[in-house]
Amino acid sequence: EVWDTDPDRLLAYAMDDVRETAKLAELLSGSNFYMTQMMPFTYAQVSRMGPAAKIEALFVREYLRLKQAIPRPQIGQQQAGGFTEVFLKGILGPSVYADVESLYPSIMLSFDVCPGSDERRLFPKILTDLRALRFAAKDRAKEEKKAGNTSAANNYDAMQNSFKILINSMYGYLGFSAGIFNDYDQADKVTTTGQEIAKKMIVEFERRGCRIVEVDTDGIFLIPPPTIKAEEEERALVQDVSTTMPEGIQIGFDGRFKKMISYMKKNYILIDYDGKVKMKGSSLVSRSGERFGRDFVKRGFQYLLAEDVQGLHALYMEYRERILNKQMDVSEFSRTETLKSALDEYKKDIKAGSRQKAITYELAIKNKMSVTKGDRITYYITGTSDTGSNFDKGKLAADWDAKKPDQNAYFYLKRLDEFTQKFRAFFKDSDFSKIFTADELFGFSPDGIELIKEVQHRDTSELDEEVPF
Repeated sequence: EVWDTDPDRLLAYAMDDVRETAKLAELLSGSNFYMTQMMPFTYAQVSRMGPAAKIEALFVREYLRLKQAIPRPQIGQQQAGGFTEVFLKGILGPSVYADVESLYPSIMLSFDVCPGSDERRLFPKILTDLRALRFAAKDRAKEEKKAGNTSAANNYDAMQNSFKILINSMYGYLGFSAGIFNDYDQADKVTTTGQEIAKKMIVEFERRGCRIVEVDTDGIFLIPPPTIKAEEEERALVQDVSTTMPEGIQIGFDGRFKKMISYMKKNYILIDYDGKVKMKGSSLVSRSGERFGRDFVKRGFQYLLAEDVQGLHALYMEYRERILNKQMDVSEFSRTETLKSALDEYKKDIKAGSRQKAITYELAIKNKMSVTKGDRITYYITGTSDTGSNFDKGKLAADWDAKKPDQNAYFYLKRLDEFTQKFRAFFKDSDFSKIFTADELFGFSPDGIELIKEVQHRDTSELDEEVPF
């Protein structure tokens, strides 16, 4: 009908779709486009394939060309993993992050890693060629960008990224149970060598007066000695340690930070010298929680970084008042959950007594929703108390009425108090209770409240300093 009455509008609409698709393709499809040129598969197939299948295709194609028999996968499992540990917790700084550039690929090349079943020794050759191609494409991308050729620079960047994906997947392929050329011993060799390199880094940085905060497989957060203050000095420190590493292993300077909060393994907060804050780790901010809780925790840690106890208390009171006065939008206190099983299966399990009732499923039944496994339901809690079960107190977020807000203030106050537990490790119990309380009969004062700035979580002397290089 539109084609007959207004074809130009329809064509313009279609062109909008074409432009949007082209822009998305520029962002997402470049690496697969260039990868297709290396693979015995179509572009559509490559886009759907996982990294292991792509790597295996390179092996199988060459073995078939050479008329060489294809091996069977090994049976077993990998034993060793990456080395991760926290040595210092608290509010620390200044800090530097140093990491090994392409740790596992560098180990595989420098320590002659190759699957035992790869009689033609294609593994190191493919890895060497891919890395050379990546560096060439990466350099070309920089040249084109410098020359102002944005389109060409983007193409070369997509090309180097396609090589990077394969390179970084080759270690994982060694420990892949279904991989034809897998080798669990060689996979363990990579990870144990990585552990030894990390321990070597710890030893060398400590010899130069540094204090180690955290190690995470290929990188280290460290506090430089007091005599080192400028970025140039920090870079020189990292370069000096890099010279002590085995051949082929390079340590790079990957950031400097004014302060950091070391919370637990792979959970930390960084603030750089421009005041930009970065948070990492689901233990700090879980995506499954309510948005108001995530925002409260993020803002709270910023006050903690600034050592502003008064601000932290004021933040708690602000959120408490907003909850009690129902001043939040439903998007702030609702949460979304994914159905893990079909509705019929849920009903069957409830009848058999093999599981408890869940809010999402009860809402689906109550609202006669046509849902199945994988569907998502967004809801909030109603009621006037925080006691008892909540499976029958849920309500669809879409049904919330801003003019008649019926969210359970007491339930969400309890949730707020649960979020405050993120900060407990930084205060004595008595001080924590003073900060996160609404009892202000005599007014709140931060006087006398001390931050626990540093806790020795583990001593590096506990590590075995004997490394083979």
